[in-house]
Amino acid sequence: MSKSVLNVSRRGFSKYALLTGAVLILPANLRSKAFASEDEQKTRATDDANREVVISISPQRIIPSGKYAEAILKTLCPEKLVSTVGTQDNAPVLHSAPETGQLFVPEQDSSSMDVDTIVELVPDLIIDAGDYKNGLELQLNNLEAQTSTPTLYVDASFGNLSSAYRTLGALLDCEERAEQLACYIEDVNERIDGARNFIANRKNVLFCEGPDGLSVRGAQSYQAQAIERIGAISAAEYNAEANSIDVDHIDIADWDPDVILFADESCYETPASDEAEWKAWQIVPAITSGRFFSVPFRQYSWFGSPPLLVQSLGMLWLGNLLYPDTYALDVAEEARAFYRLFFSMDISASEAATLVEIKPVVHSAAIAQDAIPTAIAASSKVFRVVMDSNGAIVSEIEETQEATE
Repeated sequence: MSKSVLNVSRRGFSKYALLTGAVLILPANLRSKAFASEDEQKTRATDDANREVVISISPQRIIPSGKYAEAILKTLCPEKLVSTVGTQDNAPVLHSAPETGQLFVPEQDSSSMDVDTIVELVPDLIIDAGDYKNGLELQLNNLEAQTSTPTLYVDASFGNLSSAYRTLGALLDCEERAEQLACYIEDVNERIDGARNFIANRKNVLFCEGPDGLSVRGAQSYQAQAIERIGAISAAEYNAEANSIDVDHIDIADWDPDVILFADESCYETPASDEAEWKAWQIVPAITSGRFFSVPFRQYSWFGSPPLLVQSLGMLWLGNLLYPDTYALDVAEEARAFYRLFFSMDISASEAATLVEIKPVVHSAAIAQDAIPTAIAASSKVFRVVMDSNGAIVSEIEETQEATE
């Protein structure tokens, strides 16, 4: 029998979900090790790329060097951000902020940082966060020389996000806020690690993205590591690290995932978007059986880009989807607590329910009711593609059904 362990030892939920006003003190050696005082105005820091950087003791004007750094800083100290990396779903504080570009442009071996705009903004510090990349030191040193602004790298790779928050909290004089966010992440990881021990039947999960849903990420990607952490198996059988590779329907059929996660609704609806697409996906059992889902999105994707920030919530959602008896939790309420803490957003119960609602796109003639996972059978809306005997799409109907017990 499956056992739920998620209600055991929440590690003081009030520390991060309820702002009690208690002052949370970091270990005394953290600031002295990383930020030994040099004089009244400056401090010397060694960043996670082992670069020594001289910075202001309390930087007030911060520029992020990438989407991940911006996302982290928006949840930690949005009032200190003076620019955005570019067009994305920004928090209100950044709606009118100038764009300064990214140090590393995804899928390109180049930078889009706008040196002239950075100089005009007179920032105290430029912060890069995420995985270490080859050539990072040279890129940061060049940017620092071009802008006359100190640049600092913080390791926020998978498993290090709570540490990154604490490092930034000490650096930017917002330790209490950083501790609240770090405690939430550590609590979720602890709950997931406990639940994983009770999973016997590990399901194969494939994360797909791109306009046609035919791009996948390798075993060392954030998405694959999150899938493995909850107790499932990443189905993509290649070892590339973070970048996507393009595959075809035959590759996916050969991997035969139990469940497919589509990065967003556009590629999630691709298998049923037209007759040719539906026929191409027919060789994939997870598609014909209705075992594919769109990852929830609010501010950021729970499993997409930038990774990790909302992935703690995404892992709880996926655990509950795949193993509802073990991950026995109210995902909608988890989402409300998360957005309240990280983004100061009050999401209503109905909004949260809609956010996590499962809306499978299925071919009505291809699924036996006993093949539908419990989570799907309990959903309130099913989008059905009706086809004739020759496989041509006749109509697309969104049906409303009562949840089954």
